[in-house]
Amino acid sequence: MLTGKTRQELVALLGDVDADGLREAEGIVHELRRSSIARRRLHFHPGQRVEFDSAKRGVIQGVVTRIASVNVLVDAGPMGQWRVSPGLLRSLEG
Repeated sequence: MLTGKTRQELVALLGDVDADGLREAEGIVHELRRSSIARRRLHFHPGQRVEFDSAKRGVIQGVVTRIASVNVLVDAGPMGQWRVSPGLLRSLEG
């Protein structure tokens, strides 16, 4: 989450950038986000118990069944199978 000061600094840096520069900055942010997700995926493995928050169903707990290229597949038993961004998962193991 950006703090107020960081947000102001970012706006000051990008305030005078033209459309091409903004597209370039967008590409950089996209790559940073992808690398962050890739690093988070490394924290999970098949068989691991995890939980995450669902807007409609509250906290859902399940077991990681597979690590996909972008998401982690979680089997939540009667709550179904879920594709979850690794940034939203919390490990239930020590």
